Amino acid sequence: MKKAVGCIIYAIQSKRICLQLRSNSVTYPLTWGFWGGKSEKNEKSFDTLFRELTEELGILPQIIDIKLLDIYKKSNLFEYKSFCVIVRNDFSIKTNNESAGYAWLDYGKLPEPMHNNAKLILNKKHVYKKMKNIINNYTYDNSIKILASKSA
Repeated sequence: MKKAVGCIIYAIQSKRICLQLRSNSVTYPLTWGFWGGKSEKNEKSFDTLFRELTEELGILPQIIDIKLLDIYKKSNLFEYKSFCVIVRNDFSIKTNNESAGYAWLDYGKLPEPMHNNAKLILNKKHVYKKMKNIINNYTYDNSIKILASKSA
């Protein structure tokens, strides 16, 4: 089975998400979508996510938490897991050739044109509910406690 992962990045302090503008050299060019890509053979989802983020962002930001938003499966042929990667602050990104740019945006104000599947995922009721829960429950103050508990 082919597998892939994607994510939006949520910054606690600004309460904004970061999306990628896909470049002309990839499928669905010049549409807004998730960061991520295909898993390599026997690669676990989080390993794929970290590898793809490092490649596409130029860095791996300090991650507070990661929440699974959705799993799409097409029989035994394909699986796509979408995540929300939670960070404390907006940050600058040095994109690679897969991106034409990026933007930090209010969650309810998605840019156009959106990648069809990204738009589909973000408009699912359960994903909207999970994102509202993240926005309401992750604060700048509790992010310090979360980081401290992970390093203990």
